Amino acid sequence: MAYIACVSFSGNKLSMAKGQIREITDSALVDDLSKAGYIIPYVTTDKKAEKVVAEDKPKRRKGKAE
Repeated sequence: MAYIACVSFSGNKLSMAKGQIREITDSALVDDLSKAGYIIPYVTTDKKAEKVVAEDKPKRRKGKAE
């Protein structure tokens, strides 16, 4: 099943960036990462979806740099 990373993380078995979608087959790893809030299941009806636009993009400030 595919999962999407809620935060960026790095470990011995798996590393993901926030918003990255990846197929994870290790059920123990999925359980641990889900409980920690690092990943959630990625469900889509579009089989060709490859990218997810992160909702919390940094907002650009208007004005001059100080």
